[in-house]
Amino acid sequence: MQTLSYDTSEQSWLIKGLGIEQLFTPEDIFTPETPFPTVEEQYLVMVNNQPVASMNILAPEPGGMALEYARNLTYAIRNEFQGNNFENGNCVFGVPTLPDDQPNATSVTYADYATIGSIIYVYDDGTFAAYRISGSEEAISVNLNTFAVDISMHLIGTLDDNSTSGAGSAAEATLDLGTFTANGIQIDDEPYGIGGYFDAPNPSAEMPFQGWFFGPQGKEIAFSYSKQMADGYRSFGAVNLVARR
Repeated sequence: MQTLSYDTSEQSWLIKGLGIEQLFTPEDIFTPETPFPTVEEQYLVMVNNQPVASMNILAPEPGGMALEYARNLTYAIRNEFQGNNFENGNCVFGVPTLPDDQPNATSVTYADYATIGSIIYVYDDGTFAAYRISGSEEAISVNLNTFAVDISMHLIGTLDDNSTSGAGSAAEATLDLGTFTANGIQIDDEPYGIGGYFDAPNPSAEMPFQGWFFGPQGKEIAFSYSKQMADGYRSFGAVNLVARR
């Protein structure tokens, strides 16, 4: 498990955990020729003209407007415990909702959603297929009497890249991953967080997730979740779901 911290005096970020301890400073800020629309800051660390780490901070736009209190973060960092190969990860962070700052209602429902991420399949013959993930039919509701959260979303993968031979070359252009649900998930006491597993149409595609409430009275909610291994191939990736009331 990796942790994220921010030093306000140095305006630097630190991602630290098993096999990783990477600092990102203002000197590492990188501006590409064609920036991704929702990326607020992009960091690139070079050693001997070779990239060793990158990090992106994104402001998702559910309903066409950037979130005020929550952000997504993605990173790629070489991990010494994984043969110095790149470890890819993601998380959500922001201004958390205070435990005593609850809406004056028995239930709340979120209205605007944004789902972003990617999944890479590596087949038995070593070939691959990479998909960009988007969501539809998202729904999140919170029962403030029982402090339980219900979540539902439908995930679609659009082929971004794949091998030109082998099993990867036959990858479908569009991949319907089905509807994922999590019902009756209890809210943690402090900070206000939610965690568990999404039920999937295919049990091998179950996905663990962790999320939090952000802003006054939980105005925003954000989840980070990951794809587990499945039969016949290895798969890995990370997806974020954010919503605003």
